[in-house]
Amino acid sequence: MRRPPAASTPPLLAVPSITTGPTHIANAVRATPPTPSHKPDSQSGTGIAEFTIVAIPIFFLGLAAFETARWFSTNHMLSVALQQAGRAAIVAHGHPDIIQSAFEQSLNALNPGSKRRLPGASGAISWHIEILSPTPGAFLDFGDRRLRARPDVRFDIINNHYLAEQHARYQRNGWADGLGPVSNQTIYEANMLTLRLRFPLPPLVPGVKSILQTLGKQNGSYSEQALFHGFLPLVREVSFVMQSHPINWPLPSSGKIIRPS
Repeated sequence: MRRPPAASTPPLLAVPSITTGPTHIANAVRATPPTPSHKPDSQSGTGIAEFTIVAIPIFFLGLAAFETARWFSTNHMLSVALQQAGRAAIVAHGHPDIIQSAFEQSLNALNPGSKRRLPGASGAISWHIEILSPTPGAFLDFGDRRLRARPDVRFDIINNHYLAEQHARYQRNGWADGLGPVSNQTIYEANMLTLRLRFPLPPLVPGVKSILQTLGKQNGSYSEQALFHGFLPLVREVSFVMQSHPINWPLPSSGKIIRPS
């Protein structure tokens, strides 16, 4: 009987021998690529310099935007306060004390130096309101003698009633276009209350004060003096139709309510 052929055995895979001898460890170490050492280079310094060059203009632009926004915000608040003063005065015969008190009450909500005086300017105050209309000449042209004769009226007074009829009468009397010979205004304009506010605002951003000082004059106008001392002079103006007889009141001694010289 013949034996069946023996099954063929698959060849064994060759397994590399692992040798942990010192020689092989040294060879493995030599075969490992060297890790580059961290050395300071010029790139980090260049990045800092570039950041500084870009950051400084952005920083100053931010300061300029802040100061500009503050100027606009203060301007708006001053306009509101001046309007409140005008509304209070037109029903009180344009009394200067009413103008001052109403403005100061509205100004209490405004923080930046409402009582600040201009340093070095004798007698100069932080703000003042000019009564542009009615003018002293308007009281000479349109002063009502009948109202002036009343015992409760001690100053020149302009009649606020029947303005159209008064205007026609002045035209019939030979006043061209109803214009008064002294004031060069009509009875309508004489019954307008026009106020102009001048308010010096101190800047908060460093360096702005020095720039403003170069634009002013020590012995110049109010605005030039404000600039000379480092303040930004804000100017606001409002006009209202009188709702009562305008009276030529004396000005308060505080000097905050004035008439143009």
